Amino acid sequence: MRAMIERCGSYEFAMEPMTDAVVNELRPLNLLHWQETEGYRHGLDLRPQYELLQDLNRAGRYAVFTVRRDGKMIGDCMIHLFLSTHTSTLAAKEDSLFVHPHHRVGRLSFKFVQYVRRCLEQLGVRELTVSVKLGTRGEHFFERMGFRLVAHEYHTYLGGT
Repeated sequence: MRAMIERCGSYEFAMEPMTDAVVNELRPLNLLHWQETEGYRHGLDLRPQYELLQDLNRAGRYAVFTVRRDGKMIGDCMIHLFLSTHTSTLAAKEDSLFVHPHHRVGRLSFKFVQYVRRCLEQLGVRELTVSVKLGTRGEHFFERMGFRLVAHEYHTYLGGT
């Protein structure tokens, strides 16, 4: 059942269970997200582990937040939830955040992230970490939202080319 539903003009935000129907709606958005922001991994195939994510979602360890317009999913934010081994508090790590390019109007993305933050706070989350790929529009987006840059992340392939 969809929860924490909030209207934002002609859009609707919600936290949704990761049902098979939701997964089918996520697939094209995840592909667009991959194509736009994951260029450094394009030597690998996109093969999301949706069944594993569904299991984590049922266990309360993975949350799916959506943006819909006229019932159609046009954006999502997927979050890993875990107990921090450093602070013993409930923490969250953004897995993906995407709003379809045709809907990046006004402050929709900003309002969506604010909504996700409020929902995570209601769930008892104390820490939220997000990642931003270099060269994307997100590089300054989170700083404008009050997030602090605390690390740089590096990537390499193992096992040859």
